[in-house]
Amino acid sequence: MPEKIMMRLNKDFEGGFWAVDPSNPDSDHYQPVQAIYDISPYGMLLASLAGCTAQIVHTFAKNHSIEMDEIEIKLRYQHPDEEPEPSEIEGSSSRHGKITEQIQFIGDLSNSEKDKLFQVAQHCPIENLLEDGIIIKSQPVKD
Repeated sequence: MPEKIMMRLNKDFEGGFWAVDPSNPDSDHYQPVQAIYDISPYGMLLASLAGCTAQIVHTFAKNHSIEMDEIEIKLRYQHPDEEPEPSEIEGSSSRHGKITEQIQFIGDLSNSEKDKLFQVAQHCPIENLLEDGIIIKSQPVKD
């Protein structure tokens, strides 16, 4: 079943996370996330991506005097077994699933400022890790 997370962050870097109940994946009713155990591991991954993206965009806006009041990011993780046939998926198929992202910039912004902020959002290090892949080597600690 898909996982859905939303993050809002204001210009003072105050924000929070909301999630859709995974047992009702077709819902668009987001509920506040009170604690980390309120979301699944996939939700934590989405929260990491949203947090990174929001922080990078707000930092850029602040450093370039762009009057963005808030950013809202909605992310959806679709498990591979729920995806359409590979030929129907945009780009290439993945055995790991697909993340879709919607970013809304809130404030008195021109279209060119929104376009620039969207370009900046694409430089999130977490997004780059997910797109490029990362090798994880795990080992037990021996006494």
